[in-house]
Amino acid sequence: MKISIAQVISILVFSTFLTACKKDGVDDQIFTIAVIPDTQNMVDFSHQNSENYPIDSAGMFIQQMQYLADNTNVRGGDIEFVTSVGDVWQHRENGVDPAHANRGLTAADDSPKKNSKNKNGIHDFEIPLAKRGYNILAETGIPFSVVPGNHDYDWYWRDSRFPRQRDRFDELRDERGRIVRFDPTIIGMTHVGGLDNFRSVFSNIGPYFKNKNWYISSYNGGANSAQVFQAGGYKFLHLGLEMQSGDDVLNWAQEVIDANIGIEKLAGSVLIPSSSVFRFLPSIIVMLFLSKIIFSKNLNNLKKNVHFFFFFLAVGLLWSFESFFFLFFSLFSLLLSIIFFNMLKKNKLLKQILSDYKFIFYYFIFYFLIFLFIFKNNQFVFFYEYVFNG
Repeated sequence: MKISIAQVISILVFSTFLTACKKDGVDDQIFTIAVIPDTQNMVDFSHQNSENYPIDSAGMFIQQMQYLADNTNVRGGDIEFVTSVGDVWQHRENGVDPAHANRGLTAADDSPKKNSKNKNGIHDFEIPLAKRGYNILAETGIPFSVVPGNHDYDWYWRDSRFPRQRDRFDELRDERGRIVRFDPTIIGMTHVGGLDNFRSVFSNIGPYFKNKNWYISSYNGGANSAQVFQAGGYKFLHLGLEMQSGDDVLNWAQEVIDANIGIEKLAGSVLIPSSSVFRFLPSIIVMLFLSKIIFSKNLNNLKKNVHFFFFFLAVGLLWSFESFFFLFFSLFSLLLSIIFFNMLKKNKLLKQILSDYKFIFYYFIFYFLIFLFIFKNNQFVFFYEYVFNG
C-alpha cells in the first residue's frame, strides 16, 4: 500500500498529541500542599505519658511530621509545599509583655498568675519537641512556612480595660446554655504579646530559613514570611501572615506581591499553560509548515513557507526537551528519508531554493548558534524549562 506524505505527517502530528497526553504528563500536574493544623495539644507538656496522660501525644506529633517528610517530592511523594497555621505549642507565660506594658496596658485582677510550671514546660519540653518535629521536615529540603498563632506568643493576660462581668454571661447564651455571642464588654478581652519564643525556632535568620532561595522575604523577624515553590508546572507565591495583621504587615505583603508579578516570576502560570501538549506545540506548527512546503506549487508561497518553517523549527528546538527530541529525530529523519531522497526529485521549486548557497549558508550559521546555546555549559537550555525554573 502506498502511503502519501500527507498521511505520514498526519501520523506524526497525531503521535505528538498521544505522547503529550502520556501518563507522565498527567502525573506532573498532580501535587499536594500539606497544611499543618494546630499542634498545641500534641506538643502540650501536660498531655504526655510522663504526666499520666493516656495518649502518647509527643509520639503522635513526631509521627505526623515524619509522615509529611516521607511523602515530600524529594522522597518520592507528591507534597511540594508545607504550611503551618500556627499554635505550634500550647503554653505562654502569664503576664503583660514589656511592649504592651510600656503602652500603659495592665492585667485585670482575674488574669492568670505567673506559673513557673508553665514556663518550665514551654522551654524544657514544648519548644524542644517542636524543634524535633520541624527538624524532620527541614531535613528534606522542602519549602515550608510557619506563622505564629495566639498560643505561640510569649505572654498572655486579661485586659483590665475590659473586666469580666460574669453576672451577665447569660446574655450571651442560647437556649441550650452555650455561649454563642462574644461581647468584650461582658466576657472580657484577652491579650497576647511578644514573639521571642517563636523567633527562637522560626526566625528569618534561623537555620530553617536563612539563605534558602525559596524563602524570599520576611517581616517582623519571621512572624510574616513569603515563599516561592513550583508544582504542577506552575510557580506559586505563598504568604504567611501573623494573626490580626496590622496595616504595616499588609503593606509589606502587597510589596512582596508587586515585586513578584511579571514574566520572570509568574510567566509559567500566567502566559504558558503547563499541559504537556503545549510543550510540543512548536513542533506541531513545524510539521504543518512542512506539509505546506511539500505541496506548494507557487514559488512566492514556497519561499514564505520555507522561512516560516525554519523560524518555527528554531523555536521548536529551543522550546522544550520534548519538542527538541521530537523534531531532532522525527523531523530530520523525515527530511532525509522522504524529502531529500524523493520529493527533491519531483519538486523543482524546492530544489531551486535549496540550490541557493547563500540561503543554506545563513541557515547553517543560524542553527549552529542555536545548538551552541542549547548545549550551553554542557547543559541543555530550553525556554520552557527556563521559565518554570527561574
